[in-house]
Amino acid sequence: MFRKFTLIELLVVVAIIGILASLLLPSLSRAREAAHRAVCASNEKQIGVAMTMYNNASDDFYPLHSNWGNAFGALGTVNNYGGTTPVSQRPLNAFLDETGKIAQCPSEKGDSLQPGIDDCFEDVGTSYLIQFSNNAFSVLMVTTNNPNTLPKVTKWDEPVKKIILGDWSWHGNRPMSNPDTRWHDQKNRRFNMLFADGHVEFFTFPLAIEGGLGAPDPSRGFY
Repeated sequence: MFRKFTLIELLVVVAIIGILASLLLPSLSRAREAAHRAVCASNEKQIGVAMTMYNNASDDFYPLHSNWGNAFGALGTVNNYGGTTPVSQRPLNAFLDETGKIAQCPSEKGDSLQPGIDDCFEDVGTSYLIQFSNNAFSVLMVTTNNPNTLPKVTKWDEPVKKIILGDWSWHGNRPMSNPDTRWHDQKNRRFNMLFADGHVEFFTFPLAIEGGLGAPDPSRGFY
């Protein structure tokens, strides 16, 4: 015959479960974020493959497109950054899936610079920001809407250091003091970044990039 638990015994069991949960939840949270970061890196890697395929089919030229957010990805809901550009008019999508969902980071928190963009993928069609139209934050332009200034793949002296794109918040005008900037790392300016040689790196930027950091310089490890 089974003996009933006393109230004290039940409270002890509940306390033990609470202690175990408090020990396990941080580990589970870290594991989940590591998985999200891996998915994000895989997305960028596939976008890099699409970029290479596009270059091979276009005499080593990068794609022309009209705004920061419409080189690839899905149809967004706002016009900012070219978000309402149809999927069929985003040039890299010819080498990606038809939905454009490869451009969605599972850890994204929107654009901390634009309060109206709470989810970059839903609003703009992509969670990833390419270096478009000009040199900024020590990174040379990659794509543009001007055929006369469109770069070629062969332009880069050190492709392993040449940034192509990264998590939307990587630009220095999105400060780490804003929690919406911190997608994958709560302490450092660290983002998944795609480089011209095709590799994706969980790259740490110097905090000085928030002040502009000056002209592009490969000796910093990126340009």
